[in-house]
Amino acid sequence: MEARIGGQTVLCGPQRATVSSPRHDYRAETGGLGARFRICISERAVGEQLTALLGEVPARPVEFARAMELTTGFGNQFARYILAAANDFEHANSIGASAIATTSFEQFIVCELLLRHPHNYSEALMRLKRTIASRDVKRAIDYMHANLEAPVTIADISSTAGVAGRTLFKHFQDTRGVSPMQYLRNLRFEKAKQELLNAQAGMSVTEIAARWGFGHLGRFAVEYRKRFGESPSETLRRR
Repeated sequence: MEARIGGQTVLCGPQRATVSSPRHDYRAETGGLGARFRICISERAVGEQLTALLGEVPARPVEFARAMELTTGFGNQFARYILAAANDFEHANSIGASAIATTSFEQFIVCELLLRHPHNYSEALMRLKRTIASRDVKRAIDYMHANLEAPVTIADISSTAGVAGRTLFKHFQDTRGVSPMQYLRNLRFEKAKQELLNAQAGMSVTEIAARWGFGHLGRFAVEYRKRFGESPSETLRRR
């Protein structure tokens, strides 16, 4: 496929994708056998996430680097995650079945693009490395605990913490070794385990997993075993 974005041409295929930007014209021509996979993200969604990460409203629209290599680095990880999610959606629609799962997926897509794929605000995001006070971090974690059963975004957490989202990412990575959203996911796994151990008669693993935002039971079971050394159903039998 030959994609033309804002006057620049990118040749796409299994090894390379293209990333368009909100204010640029996008045209594509395809040839030969094959299929095209396209992800559409609204300008508003990108703008809101960028505002949360920067801690201020950006002065100009975001402009991404046109090409994304799919065989190495971030592009390879991103492509594998997207294809797995698309396959899951087509067969079970587990992402769309839960508001928590849907929000987590959207947050991942937009955050990963803004934090790891080059664009005109990449340097500004990298400069936001100041240390945030422990009280700000405590506010973020307290907010997570209070909203484990609700869809939560980076904008929600950073607003509560009183710092830019990128600063929050840096702090969590430095002190916890994970991103804020991964920290939130870890909390939900712990809550799911607690509920399995204290489940009332008749409650199922599927019901409890969905309650905490885990729509794909197979993936939940695999990750649960890695974390706790037993399957969710084994934990449920021990209640």
